[in-house]
Amino acid sequence: MKFTIITRYYHPTPDGIAHHSAYLHHYLTEAGHSVQVIYDDGIIGLHANEIGILVNKIKRQKADWVIFQYNGYSYNRFGAPSWLSKFYRRIRHAQDTRLCLIVHETYIRKESSLKLRIYRFLQKRTLKKVSKYADLILTTTHLYKSQLKEFNRKAHLAFTPSNFEDFIKELAPETKTEGQLVLGTFGNRDPEFLLNVLAHLDDLGLNCEFLFIGNYQPQYIKSIKEYTKKLKHIKISRSGKLTDRNIVKFLYRLDAFILLEPVRADMGGGLNTKSGSSATALCMGIPIFSTKGDFTDENVFKTDINYIQLDPENHIKSAKIIFNTVNEQEKLKLIGAAGKKLYEEEFSWPNYTAKILKLMEARNEK
Repeated sequence: MKFTIITRYYHPTPDGIAHHSAYLHHYLTEAGHSVQVIYDDGIIGLHANEIGILVNKIKRQKADWVIFQYNGYSYNRFGAPSWLSKFYRRIRHAQDTRLCLIVHETYIRKESSLKLRIYRFLQKRTLKKVSKYADLILTTTHLYKSQLKEFNRKAHLAFTPSNFEDFIKELAPETKTEGQLVLGTFGNRDPEFLLNVLAHLDDLGLNCEFLFIGNYQPQYIKSIKEYTKKLKHIKISRSGKLTDRNIVKFLYRLDAFILLEPVRADMGGGLNTKSGSSATALCMGIPIFSTKGDFTDENVFKTDINYIQLDPENHIKSAKIIFNTVNEQEKLKLIGAAGKKLYEEEFSWPNYTAKILKLMEARNEK
């Protein structure tokens, strides 16, 4: 088959969907298909003539399927790119091309402020309008699937694989120094709660190194530096911006992965199937400590089987859970192995691509 992937960003831009698009391109090509990728930082609000140029590129490819990476914020600062419905309609009229939406974000769920309620209304209306043009919809979490069902649109679950899978296979794990405990995090956008957890772990006398892997916003770097000076038993290290290969090298140093995904007062968020960071830890067999929220699918993530659950509201309790578990080597090995098995069965790029192709072939037969 012939495919056109449309994405706002593409590798090597440091963006999750950019990496996702590059991997999808690679695995579709490896499966013997012809793939065209259209990406441009300027695709954010196209006028009629610009939409026509984009559609003509698709026509020249004579694509059987257009795969569109949908995240509203990529194409509109309010997360509501209403112009896409016109674009999708034009795609559908281009020869016999079919449209597959990969929905990475849907709409704001519950917000009290007037501004965010307006954003929610616009986002919901836009997604409802654009989804009606899709022949196939894939999404990343059970929550998003149920939201799309509100529009009478059937979505299929396809969990987000790791953006570093090839490097993980290529590189060998680090040889760890016996007795040296190394914990760390990657992709934790707001580390303030985690820093409070580390402070209590330090009070409990945990001796370890803690790695903040990747880049952080200036205000968070300041907080990390302040805690680095305060702690007596825990040595904090910050890697800064890294290449993909070096991210994997740093992750291979970890005995456990701490991912305190933001969980709001309404329990929104938590460990989930759309996070490339947790997928990477699963792929590497690193035991995960994380929180449970409305994003957490209990059919996928099982407490004390493939992850260890922390308390999203109580950093003292979370610190005690980590402190009481990190030296139980056999338990951590079993959780890491169960996580790796879960990844291989439910997340990996070969399985992800095979699932998409199977769904498309079934749709082509109708």
